[in-house]
Amino acid sequence: PHTPVLLPFRLTPQFSSLLQPLDSVGLLAHHATLTLKALAGTPGETNVLLTTMNVFLEDPIVDWVSSTMKRQPEDDDQDAPRWEPARRIRNASRKLRGDNPMDILLDDLQQNVNVKALKSYGALERIVRGEVGRTMTHAPRRATQPQLQQPNMSTALQVECLIDIATDPNV
Repeated sequence: PHTPVLLPFRLTPQFSSLLQPLDSVGLLAHHATLTLKALAGTPGETNVLLTTMNVFLEDPIVDWVSSTMKRQPEDDDQDAPRWEPARRIRNASRKLRGDNPMDILLDDLQQNVNVKALKSYGALERIVRGEVGRTMTHAPRRATQPQLQQPNMSTALQVECLIDIATDPNV
């Protein structure tokens, strides 16, 4: 079965070294922060991106139910296919609102049919939270810095957490 990649990006050592001698991680963090701020828009105002995405939920041409059923035929919950597009838009809204990227990733993992079939959510949660892969000399920043454990965070902290996940070889 096809398993979609749930991580927004991977920041491998090969990619990080591409821009050397420049600080590729710093450049990425700076521009990702600016982009996320622009996409999130001004607090209190209608978000054009989310409004546009919600149009697709109501579009009769886009057959969400059919495509979801094809992707998840063994799902016993008959309401799940109708709910999946709304959940994805809700998660996009959570990203723009400043929710912790770990929580959003864990929500996606919780809904993944392969994770359910293998009963691997608990182990994956420990990996995503940075509890796996700690050594005497290295621990994922999201596991050691309390501000990266907060449920809501600034755009800069969101990007820091995303980069930490993207560079963790255990994820």
